[in-house]
Amino acid sequence: MNGKRKTFLVFGLSAIAIVLGCLSWLLFIRLADGPSADAVRLGKDAGQRQGRARTTVVQMRERALTRRLPAASASEAVHPFVATLGSGATNYLGGMAALQTLPPVLSSNHVENLRALVAAPYDPSSSLSPLEFNGVKNAAAGILLQQPDFPADLLADLALQHGDTSQDEVWRDYCLQMLVAGYLNLSGRGADDLDAPAARELALDALKAAATGASGTFPGTSLLGMNTILAAEPSAFPREELDSRILAALSDASMSEPSLITAVRLAGTVRLGAARARLEHLSSSGTPLVREAAVKSLSELHRETL
Repeated sequence: MNGKRKTFLVFGLSAIAIVLGCLSWLLFIRLADGPSADAVRLGKDAGQRQGRARTTVVQMRERALTRRLPAASASEAVHPFVATLGSGATNYLGGMAALQTLPPVLSSNHVENLRALVAAPYDPSSSLSPLEFNGVKNAAAGILLQQPDFPADLLADLALQHGDTSQDEVWRDYCLQMLVAGYLNLSGRGADDLDAPAARELALDALKAAATGASGTFPGTSLLGMNTILAAEPSAFPREELDSRILAALSDASMSEPSLITAVRLAGTVRLGAARARLEHLSSSGTPLVREAAVKSLSELHRETL
């Protein structure tokens, strides 16, 4: 290699080293100065998305109130259902048969009309019994909740109906059960679905509130629902929140027998040692069904200590 070529090669390598050194220095300065403008913008966008998700709890309640159907005659209440599925859907068998003809993936028109049916209160003048009417509505709600992209704010409708005393108690209990299913079905929604986090929060709030009352089957259904959610998502809320509500139900003298039995059995299922004294009391002083449930739960607690 002659002198000129050697000199040129040395010069070229030196130039490359200088360029790489400058780039490394610039990178160091940029990192030292803090995140880039792009990173800041992305962070702000994420924060804005999170902020909007938190505020939709209030927005959802407002939307649910505007969709709430007033008390109406049976023909008016089920009109959207009949319009979509045909006149044969005015009785129980016709309604269930019509639901079975729906496509696996519902159109937006089907979704809205089924939501209207689910929201419709029972009218005593209807040709359907309350049990039949609730059965058709429950099946319709189940179909909606099975849709991979069902509207997240459907949970707001269900929470509102649970609190609506114009709805019968069986349907209001169904609503609590469907809030659990909806909560879990929304768990896979991506971050771009701004309604899903708020809908899940709203559903969980409704379950917690119903668990603290003493009305009918609501506390028991809510406690079961909360336990189901925790079993599927242990980080959904602190276990102590469920434990404290179980203990409160066990000590509530006004608690209905069905809900008390549920609380008693849950105390055994979750191995709630703090409930032992209360379970021992109920095993000798409760109704026959309560005593039987308390003995079973005490047996489970005993096995836990072996």
